[in-house]
Amino acid sequence: MHDPVVLCDGHSYERRHIERWLHDHDTSPVSGLHLGQRCAFPNHALRNAIEEYFQTVFKSHRRAIRKSIKSKKSFSTNGDLLETMDGLVQCSLLVNADLSAESALRCIMDEAKVLVGAEVASVFLVDHLKKQLYSTVNSTGAELRIPISSGIAGHVALTGESVLVEDAYEDDRFDKSVDNKTGFRTRTIICVPIKTQTGSILGVAQLINRTGKGVLSNFSTRDGCNVEKDSHVFSMEDLHFLRVFASQAATAIENDASFETASSESDTDSQAKAKSPAPSLPAISPKGTALAHLGECIGFCLPRIPSQSPSNKRSLSKRRPSLEKNKLQSKSSPNTLALAEKNEVKNKQGVEQPCSSSAKHCSPHEKTNEESIHSSQSRTMDQLLEHAFENWQMDAWAINRASGNKPLSTLGSYLFQRHGLIEYFDIDKDCLANFLVEIEQGYDDGESVPYHNRVHATSVVHLTHMLLTQGGVAAAVNAKGSCGKLEVMACLLAAIIHDHNHRGLNNGFLVKSSDEWALQYNDQHVNEHHHVASAFRVLRRPECNFLAHLASDVYCNFRSLVIKLVLGTDMAQDKKIVTSFTKLLELGEQSSGEVAFAPSTEEDVLVTFQMALKCADVGHLTLKWSEHLHWVERLEAEFFAQGDKEKKLNLQPSFLMDREKPGVTKTQIGFFDYVALPLYQTLAKAFPSSSPMLLEVKANYQRWCDLETASKAKC
Repeated sequence: MHDPVVLCDGHSYERRHIERWLHDHDTSPVSGLHLGQRCAFPNHALRNAIEEYFQTVFKSHRRAIRKSIKSKKSFSTNGDLLETMDGLVQCSLLVNADLSAESALRCIMDEAKVLVGAEVASVFLVDHLKKQLYSTVNSTGAELRIPISSGIAGHVALTGESVLVEDAYEDDRFDKSVDNKTGFRTRTIICVPIKTQTGSILGVAQLINRTGKGVLSNFSTRDGCNVEKDSHVFSMEDLHFLRVFASQAATAIENDASFETASSESDTDSQAKAKSPAPSLPAISPKGTALAHLGECIGFCLPRIPSQSPSNKRSLSKRRPSLEKNKLQSKSSPNTLALAEKNEVKNKQGVEQPCSSSAKHCSPHEKTNEESIHSSQSRTMDQLLEHAFENWQMDAWAINRASGNKPLSTLGSYLFQRHGLIEYFDIDKDCLANFLVEIEQGYDDGESVPYHNRVHATSVVHLTHMLLTQGGVAAAVNAKGSCGKLEVMACLLAAIIHDHNHRGLNNGFLVKSSDEWALQYNDQHVNEHHHVASAFRVLRRPECNFLAHLASDVYCNFRSLVIKLVLGTDMAQDKKIVTSFTKLLELGEQSSGEVAFAPSTEEDVLVTFQMALKCADVGHLTLKWSEHLHWVERLEAEFFAQGDKEKKLNLQPSFLMDREKPGVTKTQIGFFDYVALPLYQTLAKAFPSSSPMLLEVKANYQRWCDLETASKAKC
């Protein structure tokens, strides 16, 4: 078993098999009795036992490899060593046989990293259509994309040659941009091509920065004898070992039914390319797979059920009769956003404008001014969204302007597409679009509610996405099989709706003014209860219910998670969530001796997701100074507006809401000291990849300190 689960009958089953059974039956496969409920719960005890067994097998193989290395045979004649390594990798593939090629690649490269001893192991695959290399198997937990000719990996992909680089920064082929972006320092690299049996290049496998702690120890062979080598520089023996793993990686890719390597080129074109110096690069199928390109499925979070199995997907959703028709239509239809923009241009003009008199005889391929403007706007929007997908800093107000005051629905639909959620859950795009538009209309446009508006929600959605992907949250949770597409969709949806219908009034005001919402929700998490309830009322409308086809138990789990995430954004929950998260982190350190955060229980996973959403909710603290200051000023304006209302009702203005006293712009240092810095320091400790957020928080804190120092100096 790879993913054992328990039913209410008390028996354990492999998840993918029992879900197929439950699709057509409501009885226990063992007893034949009717099942009161068809929910399957992870059997962590059995899964841990399976992992322990395979780790024991792996250790045995590693001991055999170490023993073979110490022999006086040269590497090239050490067949026993190669056979042992091959057996180790095959064992690694066996334990992941029912997962996607990505999971197999990740397992293969993890073993390579342990055996050779490297800081980072990654696989870059060829996207022939976009002429790029992309990686979902790397240390960031997110997808990386680079031009196919970029860096060492690009050189290997184009030439098919294996490369050993002793000093990366002295090699002209090395691309420093990734190091500059992440703060990581690359020293030494080995990179080998991943080839099919016919010689086509699927991608490259690479190890970065030798640690000297690998199973292969610190010896190299020379003239048939072992000699000591530099523990921090890869050797030719390391390169040979990586080739073995690359061979297994190629097998894993080719065995994935959803990964196509067949070229659509004609025989003549293929022959012509075969004569060129560079090897032909296989086309990457755009179909649904964990290894497919960005538009279909992002690889930071693996589905529990392989996407290539239709019967498995049926267990998650009741397939609509018109599904295949919808898919065919969606493949040929234009992008939803582009279509909306085009319609908006038409509406403003009243009718489509023909060519001007001076252009009556223009070529049909030439564009009118309006078309050129529209094309330019589309390119600008595409650039903004692409930048937002990959970077911690996003100008939400720029997206608001470019989208015609529709930033939330624009970014929301984009992320659903880029994360592969639409394809994986067979989501009706029209229903999703209707839902997002209705939700967005439930947010103020920023005029009456300066802070808790649709632009704020857009920013929270973006940072939630970044924390899941480049922040490493999804990868850490996924280490225990607890994060799938459903959980990612729940986090994104919670961020989208978390302030729906916000009126710019906090819970305290609603309670003490006996507001209708407070009466309805018994003074408990008043705003948050209303946000999630009003959003699900929108979802219940037939034209907006993009989740109507989900199986009832799946929908119930999804809804429960979304509710808990939204309720967790109540500021009154801050201390409880941060304390729970900190204890969880400390327990992980005590058990492992180092920071290796990996929540294992459902409660731990929930707290982790709540922590991520909480950090995203106050994410203006992590933005560049000018944007951060803009949001603080908006928050102060919203607070003062509430204070004015409180005075009119003869109520004592709440803290920081009396405009006759210092507001939030005058009290930021204390907020940073006691709230912001501890919050993001804890986050970065658990997820080091989120450190760019902490760096900006510290930079903004310093600016507030400088302002206060300058103010005191004037006095």
